[in-house]
Amino acid sequence: MITTGVLAHEAVVMPLPSGQAAGQRRTGSDGQVDEPGSLGETSRSRGLGSGNGIAADTRAWTTPTLRPGHYELA
Repeated sequence: MITTGVLAHEAVVMPLPSGQAAGQRRTGSDGQVDEPGSLGETSRSRGLGSGNGIAADTRAWTTPTLRPGHYELA
């Protein structure tokens, strides 16, 4: 993932709960997605569940090992 612009970004890989379609995950009042069961995350620190996002004009990556199933990126 390469980001551009002035805002920090992140990408989180999460299992999609049974019966739920992508994009239906609830967000908090702050617009943030709760990340339980996160399987991979790109962030400045590249640490699972941590970091302040990917600064503009930088690169980050994650390489999760996924079992067959349905996943969502947020």
